[in-house]
Amino acid sequence: MPWEEIGPCGGDGKAYEREWGALTRQMGLFYVRFVCGETPKGCRLALKWFVIDDTHQHEVALYWDVKIRKKAPRAYINRCQNAIAIFDENIPWRKLRKERVKLALDIKPLSEAQMLRRAAK
Repeated sequence: MPWEEIGPCGGDGKAYEREWGALTRQMGLFYVRFVCGETPKGCRLALKWFVIDDTHQHEVALYWDVKIRKKAPRAYINRCQNAIAIFDENIPWRKLRKERVKLALDIKPLSEAQMLRRAAK
């Protein structure tokens, strides 16, 4: 099934944990769906997973069924690419990192003794 890159979102170019990457890409995918509306007939927006330098990465992509649609829906792809770029540029991703938010909320990690007490309950 052919596909076209819509784009990544969610970071400052540094490699973070997989969970954060998956969360931010899902947010981008939902945003594109929300802003651009339904996909053209025979198409679907989804996350495309791939491996670069032994690292699993993913981005938003548009897939289409060649039995239903012979050519890529260029206008829709361009709208989606612009939407995800605007979304990514306007979110302060570094400020949303789990570690920064926990510090701001003053959430302290549990000590080993606290974890053992909780496990015993």
